[in-house]
Amino acid sequence: MQDTDELAKQFGATVSRFRSLEIVSIPVRCDGPIDVAFRCESRIGRLSLFSLLRRDSLGGNLELVGAATPVLAELVRSDVELCRALGALLNSNVYEVEWKNSSLSARINMWKGTLGGDVTGGRLLLTNLQTVSQHLEIVSKNAFSKSKLKYGNFGPKALKNIFIILSYVLPIIILISFFYFIRSGKR
Repeated sequence: MQDTDELAKQFGATVSRFRSLEIVSIPVRCDGPIDVAFRCESRIGRLSLFSLLRRDSLGGNLELVGAATPVLAELVRSDVELCRALGALLNSNVYEVEWKNSSLSARINMWKGTLGGDVTGGRLLLTNLQTVSQHLEIVSKNAFSKSKLKYGNFGPKALKNIFIILSYVLPIIILISFFYFIRSGKR
């Protein structure tokens, strides 16, 4: 773990671990608000959390998910090196790559693998993540200069945050209403 953290620092990345999830984040220079995710189509269930969001196939096995999909899909598809690096990431231990504003995060399920679980000790994964970051900076410049990207800030990360907040607030509301109805029924 310590070696992979040091290796990540060499690439300008940070590693966060939470239970069985490992998140490797690297900065991306971005000209505006954006929230999208890259995933493998074969790994996605049709009844996933992201079925509420727009999707677009990037060719091969890759899929782009988020409100900014119509603008970004064509730009990402035209960059062969970006698609190759994304494919390499998503065909390894990474199950999702999220791009939220100035941060690019690769999410790794630690039950299936870790950052340092490949032959290179994580160097290949970090190199591909850095390549994706550099190419997404160019995509960002083109997306915000050619068109007015309006709804780019609502995507997978925002949807996850809404569900997290609801998971805390909803039980409290149900509990309060339960006690209210019990109390009002005794009168």
